[in-house]
Amino acid sequence: MDTVTTVVPKVLVLEDALDTCGLLKLQLEGEAELVFANSIEEARKNFTENPEIAAIVVDGCLSSDTLDTEPLVREFRATFHGPMIASSGDPYHRQQLINVGCNYECAKECIAIKLREILDLKPSLPLQSPVLT
Repeated sequence: MDTVTTVVPKVLVLEDALDTCGLLKLQLEGEAELVFANSIEEARKNFTENPEIAAIVVDGCLSSDTLDTEPLVREFRATFHGPMIASSGDPYHRQQLINVGCNYECAKECIAIKLREILDLKPSLPLQSPVLT
């Protein structure tokens, strides 16, 4: 009997909010392999160790309450040519990340929708986007 293995795209998610990470896991289960990083150092490590990444989601503030991921976007963009999504609760932070190399932006509660659109993912469950605080 032949076994069909479905390959799902790998997405690096730079996010320090546990509720956002948990929601993404639920929303994208079976559609994408999510690799999370909740610090600048972990983001660099996971980026290096996962060369097959199909997309990167970037929160504006990982290690502080101020915008601190701009250098990472520039660094990753030097070798990564796939989609990078600026995702922050602050529209100003999203725009700043677009200015340094992200090519998409969305609010945190819309990350799954944006990834489905960009990577042509097919939902296994109906998509619900509750409001995150």
